[in-house]
Order: sequence, then C-alpha cells, then structure tokens
Amino acid sequence: DKSAERFAHLLLRHENESDVGYGEYLKVEQQLNDTPLMAMSNLTSRLMKSIDFEYHKKSRNENFRYLEKNFGSINRFKYLFNEAPLVYPLWVKNGVGIKKELLKERVYLPTYWPNVLGILSANEIEVDLVNNILPIPIDSRYSRATLNRVCKLISSYF
Repeated sequence: DKSAERFAHLLLRHENESDVGYGEYLKVEQQLNDTPLMAMSNLTSRLMKSIDFEYHKKSRNENFRYLEKNFGSINRFKYLFNEAPLVYPLWVKNGVGIKKELLKERVYLPTYWPNVLGILSANEIEVDLVNNILPIPIDSRYSRATLNRVCKLISSYF
C-alpha cells in the first residue's frame, strides 16, 4: 500500500493542538474502512522500525500505574494488569457527562463501541460500558504534569 497521503492528520497533531487534525483523522478512518487488507507501505514499515518499543512500553506501564494509584479506589472495573495497555479504563457513573465536561477543558477521550448504542437497550451492560468507561490515554505523549491535570479534572466530579 501507499500511505503518505494518510499522514496529514498526524503531522497536524504533532505541530498543533490535538483537535486541529481531527477532521483529517476522520477522513482517513473512513478511507481505511473502505480499503481492503494490504501489505504495509514502505513508509509505514520504515517508521515502525524507528520506534523504541521498550521505551513506549515502559511509559505506558508507568502512566497506567499512576492512574490506578489515583483512581483504583473508585474504578468499577477491576482487572489484571497487562503489559503496555492501550488506555486506563476508568469505569464510573455518569461517564457521558464527565466526557462532555472534559471536552470543555480540551481533554479528549475516545468512545469505544458506539455502534452498541443503536443495537442494545439502555439497561444492557454493554451500553453501560460504552457510556461510562473513560478510556484515559496513557501513551508516552502524556507527561506526569498532563496526567496530574487530567486526574484533578476527573476527580472534581467525585
């Protein structure tokens, strides 16, 4: 595959605030939905080889543990720690409302499995998970200062 035309949102995100490239990101996601499975592009392959995976794994693990220290007592989700998780899944009541308030503070949390909302009734556990898990990003872009800010903002709702 060729991937250079799909990098604009990543470059915009790198040089600007996180919301600047969001429209481009959505376009790329739609393009990928309509693209068949192909081999990785040379550009993507080269970029993947330049990543220090151990550094990023360590950063994710440290950030996850930091958030668990801050939110473990209120988190409805209990789990076994896995190496280098994608996010810290904070399961709370009124997750939808908290996400809306966080948006006002330019804290963007993804919503996973939104298609569930149109399929299942409101009292299903899956709907509760979609609405009330705050998937807090923990990758290496997030410093301790950023995580402190997110912790303070979220903690203000409890």
